[in-house]
Amino acid sequence: MANETKITTIVGKEAFRQLEKLDDLIGKANDSYLIAARNMAKGLSFEPKNMSELIEKNNQYMASLKEIQKAETEINRLRQEKNKVIQEGVNEVMAQIKADQEAARIAKEKAKLEKEGTALL
Repeated sequence: MANETKITTIVGKEAFRQLEKLDDLIGKANDSYLIAARNMAKGLSFEPKNMSELIEKNNQYMASLKEIQKAETEINRLRQEKNKVIQEGVNEVMAQIKADQEAARIAKEKAKLEKEGTALL
């Protein structure tokens, strides 16, 4: 198509770089989450021989739980940031669409007026 517009023409390359970076950070946070969850799961099947073993496993469990919560908070923050970048891109595309529609409307009106002007001559 001759009137084809690429999204990179409307939305800056920096937005795409930012999305790639956020995807990478979300992947790393997901990895941290999985590691902490696996560590937590390891402690679930264990029979303590004494109270100190039980306390130690409880401490490990609580540390894993804190890591999971930290990773989950980071994942949510990064996803919100990613959604914001995406929404900004959508807004830029929508603004361009409106501008293109207005330009088309004006061109059509101009052609109509020119045709009417020619008909009057």
